[in-house]
Amino acid sequence: MDKQESEECVREARMVLNLILEDSTSPGNVVQAAERAIGCLQYGDPTSAKRILEGVMTDDLPGTARVRVWNVLQLLEKLAPERY
Repeated sequence: MDKQESEECVREARMVLNLILEDSTSPGNVVQAAERAIGCLQYGDPTSAKRILEGVMTDDLPGTARVRVWNVLQLLEKLAPERY
């Protein structure tokens, strides 16, 4: 993935994370995770952002929040794929 594609993934991820922050139905734990993930992305650390969001996926989330977090995780996977 080239730099332009990476920047586009980060931009899209931040856009979806901001939707989470603006949605009054988003649970508090998801809002906090979104805020932390945005901070990680601002500092160029998609791996940490991904781990933070993966942590809330185990919680009982409303459908909209779950789909948005999942969408961000898919974008971040392109930037920071797990290596086993």
